Amino acid sequence: MSSSSSSQSVGSGGRYDVYLSFYGPDVGNSFLPYLNRSLCKEGVRACLNVDALRKGEGVSSPRFKSIKIAILILSKNFASSDLCLGDLMDIMDRSKQGEFAVLPVFYGVDDTEVRSPRKSFARALCAHRKALGKDSEKLRRWREALSQAGTMSGWCLSNHGTDAELARSIIERIRDLLGRASVEVARYDVFLSFRGPDTRDTIISHLYEALCQKGVETFKDNEKLEAGQRRSELFEAIKGSCIAVVMFSENYANSKWCLDELKTIMERKEMNLIAVIPIFYRMSPREVRLYNKENGSKGCYQIAIEEMEAKYGEKNPKMVESWKKALWKGGDLIGFSLRQGDDEGSLVKKVVGKVLKILNRVPLEVAENPVGMTSRLEDVKPFLHIDPHTEDVSVLGILGLGGVGKTTLSKAILKEHFHKFDDWCFLPNIREESGALNGLALLQQKLLRKLLAQENLTVSSVDEGKVLIKERLRSKAVLVILDDVDKYDQFDALAGDLNWFGKRSRIIITTRDRHMLPSDRVQHVYEQCPKNHGKGIPETKVFELVRL
Repeated sequence: MSSSSSSQSVGSGGRYDVYLSFYGPDVGNSFLPYLNRSLCKEGVRACLNVDALRKGEGVSSPRFKSIKIAILILSKNFASSDLCLGDLMDIMDRSKQGEFAVLPVFYGVDDTEVRSPRKSFARALCAHRKALGKDSEKLRRWREALSQAGTMSGWCLSNHGTDAELARSIIERIRDLLGRASVEVARYDVFLSFRGPDTRDTIISHLYEALCQKGVETFKDNEKLEAGQRRSELFEAIKGSCIAVVMFSENYANSKWCLDELKTIMERKEMNLIAVIPIFYRMSPREVRLYNKENGSKGCYQIAIEEMEAKYGEKNPKMVESWKKALWKGGDLIGFSLRQGDDEGSLVKKVVGKVLKILNRVPLEVAENPVGMTSRLEDVKPFLHIDPHTEDVSVLGILGLGGVGKTTLSKAILKEHFHKFDDWCFLPNIREESGALNGLALLQQKLLRKLLAQENLTVSSVDEGKVLIKERLRSKAVLVILDDVDKYDQFDALAGDLNWFGKRSRIIITTRDRHMLPSDRVQHVYEQCPKNHGKGIPETKVFELVRL
């Protein structure tokens, strides 16, 4: 099982409100991160089964006795995992004892498939029966637990349309069960913690704008508010955020507000309620941790905290100690550094990329990342040569017969690297869509609309599309995937020349025909060899690399 990088993990002795049981490969990179962020924004602490089971625990562990709600995400391959079935069995046992409210979510499956069982659930149980024997007590209990779960009232994705609507409905139910009113705190993806005079009008302004352009809900404090109202808004925003970006600048520690923000942020990080991205802005992490400078002189943070201690230490020594602790922990985190003379624009792009990766901002059609894909991604990495210091534009061809995984690999590449570019576009089924009336022009239109975020843009002819692509995209570093190309005019219409795209751009083409990948237009080819496919050899050897 796998989970999103933004997921909360099992802390030591922490209290959780909800237990999430799921099969990672089905939902770990799609619905689960969305639901988990929604729970986090509501202040609902979720324990993930993947973390508990890795520690040799489960929902029956005494440590989780305080949890009264289990969200059970029953997806297509849930029953293929004996760990998930064991977890389900424990959940149903606690439900029978009246210890649990169980909220089943039928994600991509029907409740009758679980209850009967049918389809993938029947196939999974059949496989388990071969392994365990038809008279296995464990198998009988698994089947009973599935049958019980299938009879419970819950949610079906098909009835809610989108993951967002489904998550909202679940949140409403959890509020009722926890006896909570609708939470009024602001809900943000990112909270920016910074010292206004140092960075508000420079890097913070640029970072805020870049995050908003990517659709990231970002909180930046309003300095015009009254002090009391502003303070309340700041701390409510921290509680309602998934990520805190902390800008450690020269005068950050001179502000009591900044120190209080940092203290709250680091406390919430310890409870796995927020992810923290530190930026050391012309500042050494060593100085933030209150050590002397490398030359032995006192650092500005050390001087600032001594002044705070003189001002507040006698009346509230615990508060000063909590600030010191927060600074030390914040300075010990891995983050980004900007030294005097470094390019702020480059740093902003890196931070935005990190934020997008934590939020897992990948659409559902590219979210799947099958087992065994990691080694393939490592194999193809040298041929992509994605490096922020390299300005070349290149094309990678993925070659192979139909059904051998070309599209899946291209999606995994997109998922792994999309955040390193100004924007990206995945164009599926080009062979099919180009055959429609004015099909190539419509594909050009899709490409431009996605990369320029202009839904009203129209392309009336292929020649017009070529001109627009060159004029509008030549200054953008983009990642473009052209899936299932079978005619050269498709390649020519959508990526006819490397100078159409900005520096560092990468174009990936999947095709069954080597002639679609001429050496004068395609720098690298990654070829899947069908002669080895399915013969029981390690999956990492199914692919061969060919450099043209």
